[in-house]
Amino acid sequence: MGTRVTGITIFHYHLLPGGVSSVIALSAEAMARHIPELEYITLVSGTTENTGEVAESIRTRIAGTGVTVKTAVLPDIGYVTGMASSPSVSSIKTHLRKFAGSFWWIHNYHLGKNPQFTQAILEILQEDPHQRLLFHIHDFPECARFENLQRLNTGISLNPYPQGPNVRYALINERDRQLLAQSGISPDDLFLLNNPVRKSGTDVKETHADTEGIKKRLQAAFPDAGNYDPRGLNLFYPVRTIRRKNVLEAGVWTRLIARSRNEACNLIVTLPGVSSSERRYSGTVEKAYRDGLIPGLWGIGRRLEEAQVNFADLGRTSDLMIASSVQEGFGYLFIESLQWGLPLFARELDVLDGMDGLFDAVSSRFYRSLRIPLSPGQREELRRSYRNKLSGLDEHLPLKSRERLHRQIEEIGLHGHADLALLGVPDQIEILRNLDSPGFIKECLDLNRDELEKLSGLFGQKPAPEKVSSAEEQFSFESFAHQVRNIFDSYERSETASPRTVAPEAASQERLIDAFAELRFLLLLYDYNGNS
Repeated sequence: MGTRVTGITIFHYHLLPGGVSSVIALSAEAMARHIPELEYITLVSGTTENTGEVAESIRTRIAGTGVTVKTAVLPDIGYVTGMASSPSVSSIKTHLRKFAGSFWWIHNYHLGKNPQFTQAILEILQEDPHQRLLFHIHDFPECARFENLQRLNTGISLNPYPQGPNVRYALINERDRQLLAQSGISPDDLFLLNNPVRKSGTDVKETHADTEGIKKRLQAAFPDAGNYDPRGLNLFYPVRTIRRKNVLEAGVWTRLIARSRNEACNLIVTLPGVSSSERRYSGTVEKAYRDGLIPGLWGIGRRLEEAQVNFADLGRTSDLMIASSVQEGFGYLFIESLQWGLPLFARELDVLDGMDGLFDAVSSRFYRSLRIPLSPGQREELRRSYRNKLSGLDEHLPLKSRERLHRQIEEIGLHGHADLALLGVPDQIEILRNLDSPGFIKECLDLNRDELEKLSGLFGQKPAPEKVSSAEEQFSFESFAHQVRNIFDSYERSETASPRTVAPEAASQERLIDAFAELRFLLLLYDYNGNS
């Protein structure tokens, strides 16, 4: 095929609204605009729902480029949990080979959502050495997704991290790229591929937004979405309400900020959860808004037209971007805070290491914990909960990983308080209720006084223009397309490799499991099933 790629087939389990689907749409637009030889892109999804809508949105965006966008639906590559019976590997391989002749771009191929799909791809890698593939990894099953990991490893017979002349890996942050290199994959086959970001002003016309008018319209349009005070500060958290976003923690910060400043604050969270497990968490957060435990608006992201407000204006007229997520792959909202000119207050995450230079100390603050006072009994009960959780993971974790986690568990609450993120969802709800107690909220304010003072200094600040320009250049469509070309070119060195050298099993899955065996990836938050 040479390095001249004229057709790309993008595979994913589904194209429902969410992070991966957004990346696929933005990636397609970036490549159509900046890879001149590209002739067509085919989107292959496991479900019909929203596939046509995503394709049409891409077609609208790339009109005039000459690139054709096609779609195909293969139910056999969807989530197996939604199937009446598991598909056969041979059947999936037959379907996949219909797309031979194009470059295959496969998102989260190994997440344990469909082991037969994974096995089919791994077999094709060995059987068809001229079929080039890119594995685009957003998440890892080894990262405390033990149910997915078990489903994957019992459903495949080959190493899920193959190497060979026809396979490359794209990682969305530097941490993940280094982890795969440490697991044994050749660094030459690993590429950092930052998610592409559309430049400011390309979605909607930049206008002087009527902040006060927007706030009044929000109040009038969404009386069912929470207790909103148009006189207050808007803290914006534009995310889907899923467990790793840790939305209840943002609610606690909102209450503490309001009390420390003696000023009304509104936490605006945009979207509900989608999957069955996340809908339960999402419903609990929604109830916290209805009960008045969190001030602001919840779940209004798809209803903004009711208030005659567009998404970008809602962002630009907010007072602070807040993020309490305990786990991110990339995090578009961090870049959006720069583009919308908002100060940023966010939990410190290791995946941000490659972009920390984009944020200045004047308009951004990254916190390590939200300290919550706990009684001796509460601290011991919290440790007991984690001990019980760890005892059920012996078959998944190496001994050295378990020993490290035991040490981390015994350190919980040693100083009379604990990070809120360590608490389970029912206990986080109880913390929100306890904030109505003057004595309890004073304890919380005292424990977090330094953080709250630094946070308060962010209001009214804007990111430096050069930071915005630097971010938009680093994550631009042009930069994305340039790195894709580098990936395409990398296959040239393997052009004459013998088929017998394809897919050696060199990568160590155990190293990945150990790397993710940290308490911050095993939070009780992830176990929530809707019971209080």
